[in-house]
Amino acid sequence: MPLLDDDVVQLLGRLPPLIEAAPEAAVNEAAVIVKRGQNSEKEPDGSERLALKQYVDALDLDPGCRSAYEAIGRLLLSQKGLGKPAVEVAVHYFEAAQKKFPGDQPIQDISKRICAFHSPQAAIEPALAKSTGRMTPVKPATPPSGRAPKAGPTRKCQYCGSPIPAGAEQCKSCQMSGEIVKPDLVQMMKVHLKQKSSHRLLWFLILAVLVVGGTIGTIVYVRLHR
Repeated sequence: MPLLDDDVVQLLGRLPPLIEAAPEAAVNEAAVIVKRGQNSEKEPDGSERLALKQYVDALDLDPGCRSAYEAIGRLLLSQKGLGKPAVEVAVHYFEAAQKKFPGDQPIQDISKRICAFHSPQAAIEPALAKSTGRMTPVKPATPPSGRAPKAGPTRKCQYCGSPIPAGAEQCKSCQMSGEIVKPDLVQMMKVHLKQKSSHRLLWFLILAVLVVGGTIGTIVYVRLHR
């Protein structure tokens, strides 16, 4: 089953933990999980979503597992229907991987091929762009008088660096939104604080029940032994 945009956004929207060196047992277990993911892809009715989840699980155990990064990149580049949200998350994911392994050539190549989707040259050397089939070169419109239109306020595309006119929803060069989607850390913190508050309330209620029960028991005992 091919990957859906929601699958990629959900699984790659959270970066691996920032751990410099994982324990040896975790490194070995991560390698085993990567093998399972590769086997899931080879099955006749294999689930590519399951394989991607297994690669992400391997990186949760060992954030330095290069084979998991390479497997994720190869799986993404083989897809034919990924849309903008999934591609933006994939770009952000491998930008972080490239910073983590600045000298690793395979990961750098994967990152460049995915980022090539956003460059104007993607129509000539498509990487992920070829698989999606959504990239078409856009030529600037020329007024009938032959004069170039007046330049207005613009913002810079964070993918290809091209200027985006004010009011435009996407970059005309790479057809992307121009802004890299990052995980919503604020929302994650709100959920964490909410869970923490719930735990505190539960302990307070348990303590209150114990105090009230102890008080009632003491009163009954004193009255019975007068």
